[in-house]
Amino acid sequence: AGLDKCRIYELANTFKAAGKGKHDETTRLAILCEDDFRLVRGAIETLLRNIDRTAIAQFKPVDIKWADAGAEVIFKDQSIGFIGVVSKDVCGKFDLKNISPVAAELNFDKLFEMQTGPVAVQPLSKFPAIVRDLSLIVDEDTAWEDIENTINEKRNEKRNRTNQASKRSFLEKFI
Repeated sequence: AGLDKCRIYELANTFKAAGKGKHDETTRLAILCEDDFRLVRGAIETLLRNIDRTAIAQFKPVDIKWADAGAEVIFKDQSIGFIGVVSKDVCGKFDLKNISPVAAELNFDKLFEMQTGPVAVQPLSKFPAIVRDLSLIVDEDTAWEDIENTINEKRNEKRNRTNQASKRSFLEKFI
C-alpha cells in the first residue's frame, strides 16, 4: 500500500515508568504532516500565541532519536516538546514512502498550566491583514535565533534613532 500524504494529530495520555510498579502520566499532543516543517512549526507557534500572546517560542536544534533534523521547543523558558523531520528508518517501519514527514510532540499538561486566561473573541475583520513571507538565503549553519536577534537589534536601533529625533524636535519647540 504505502501512504503519500498525511496530516494527523492526537491528544492522548502517555505513561512512563517511574520506579517499581509506578508510572508518570502526562497528556501529550502529537502532530504529523507530510513534507512541511514550516506548516508544523506555524501550527505550534499559533497554538502558543493563543496560550500567551506576549511569549515567544524558541526552536533550538537538538538531536532526536527518531529524526534526521530536530529542534527542542522552548516556551516561557521551559522545554515543552520536540519537532523534527522523521528519519528514513522510522518512515520505512510505518510504510511512509516518498515523503519526509515532520512530527512534533508537545507536553499538553505544561501548555495547559501556562495558559494566561480567557481569550477575548472578536468578529473577523472585513478587511483582513495581509501577511507576507520573507525568504532569505543564508549559510546552512546559520541559526534562526541569530537572524531573529539581528532583526531585533536593527529594529531597536531604528526605534532609538526615532526617539532621539522626537526628543530633539520636542526640545526645539521650547528652546
